[in-house]
Amino acid sequence: MQYICIDMDKNQFKRYQEYDSIFRDFNQEWTKEEIITHLGISERTFNLDRRAMESIFNIEIVSRKGTTKNNIYRYEDRDMSINERALSQDQVDRIEQAVTILSGISGIDLFDGFEDIFLNLRGYSNKRRITEAMTPFLSFQTDTYHNTKNFEFIFNAIRDRSVLNVKYKDYKEHIYEFEIHPYFLKYYNEMWYLLGYNSENNLYDWVVPLDRIENVEPINKAFKINNKYRFDLTYFDDVVGITKFKEKEPVEIKLKVNPGSIEFIERKPLNNKQKPIKKEKDGNYYTYITVRPNNELYNRILMFGDNVEIVEPLEIRKEIGQKIHNMFAKYQNS
Repeated sequence: MQYICIDMDKNQFKRYQEYDSIFRDFNQEWTKEEIITHLGISERTFNLDRRAMESIFNIEIVSRKGTTKNNIYRYEDRDMSINERALSQDQVDRIEQAVTILSGISGIDLFDGFEDIFLNLRGYSNKRRITEAMTPFLSFQTDTYHNTKNFEFIFNAIRDRSVLNVKYKDYKEHIYEFEIHPYFLKYYNEMWYLLGYNSENNLYDWVVPLDRIENVEPINKAFKINNKYRFDLTYFDDVVGITKFKEKEPVEIKLKVNPGSIEFIERKPLNNKQKPIKKEKDGNYYTYITVRPNNELYNRILMFGDNVEIVEPLEIRKEIGQKIHNMFAKYQNS
């Protein structure tokens, strides 16, 4: 069920109906290539749709040798049709949860209309309950239109493995263009970021803030597969935030924690590898993280105010101290 929570779009139910008419037609033989051409989709979309249908409707779609063709696709059960298959109550409950959560993410067009999509799935065992559950009772607020205006387009490009040409405006208002092979979207500090392959710099983890993208268009080029990083697993283990400076080695940072803030710091760790806070021989409480220093690290440390103090290494302690000194000086001069 997790798949449909992420990748369902407004055209997918319509495709399911077309798949259904193909897979239950045992008088005609359809190969994958013929189905892809008929529906105007990519092979990746076909494979994802097939797995999703099998998961959602608890069915089996098989590939076998036909009478006149090889590798034709059909339902395993000749009497199968998604229009006649009711969902279990557990499936209804999971869909209800997904709809409620996705309906609470405002500002992203991709998540609009989920209620209609799910309500139109025939065979629902409890439509009234789903309808009643549509009243929002949670929200994931996105910041501004600029943070999400290209989200759906980029999301689909990652799914379909489409190369993109991006027109980008930097913080000095300079505009330039570059090619990117999109791999991953990450949300951090109320902002969305795209990570992908930049062919000009030969970097597989080029970072692009979505709010800085002025325009984005597809390019008819071969997509370069990401075989270098696992953004969904380990890539961010040694950084705070998004920026990863390869020239800087990870260093262990010792942080002294105010006793009254222990629970808060543990519930809002600097990164997912932060060690548990413990009392040491001097009577104070400390935690440790091993990361590559970047601006996001310094900003997070400063966010905690006097509740967290960097003890080691001395170089980073001095850098934070200088930032605090500069801030204090500005307020002294006002």
